[in-house]
Amino acid sequence: MGRIVVGVDGSPESFGAVQWAAHEAALRGDRLVLVHAWHLPAALGLADAVGEAVDWSFVEGVARQTLDRSREWVTEPGVEVEQVLIQDPPVQALLEAARGAELLVVGTRGLGAVAGLVLGSVSKGVLHHAGCPVVVIPAQASREHAPAESSNAARAPATGRRAVGSREHSPLGPSPATEPVT
Repeated sequence: MGRIVVGVDGSPESFGAVQWAAHEAALRGDRLVLVHAWHLPAALGLADAVGEAVDWSFVEGVARQTLDRSREWVTEPGVEVEQVLIQDPPVQALLEAARGAELLVVGTRGLGAVAGLVLGSVSKGVLHHAGCPVVVIPAQASREHAPAESSNAARAPATGRRAVGSREHSPLGPSPATEPVT
């Protein structure tokens, strides 16, 4: 049994990624691994500035709740689900969690210069550094579809290819375009 890793952050975009990944896991008979990363950027100096004033167990608890809510989005029957909470920057956490995985799936908010056409920093980071195929679910597709519609999602691109986000053959939009792995 392989693993499909999906990044979750509680957003509508990660909802679409979870739905797509769960359907893909059901088709392949793979285990679904939900990964939520949280961290306080060291560059902001906030960890030192707030020190003991912050209840870090509370912060981690909120992150755990996000992960638990994401588990509820998995509606495909028979899919084995694992939840992983990592205190690291998202790209680093997802790359580590995806070592040896069949696929890494992320949503993208498309908040760049041309909304919807530009990958977000996490999507771009994992796309360029993952050791497995990456599927990026476009922001608009994630927001447009309810959980019940995930059962018709398209299959992932062939091994050795990475999805970069076109929308052609799936109810989440067309199947992801691919580019060779470099």
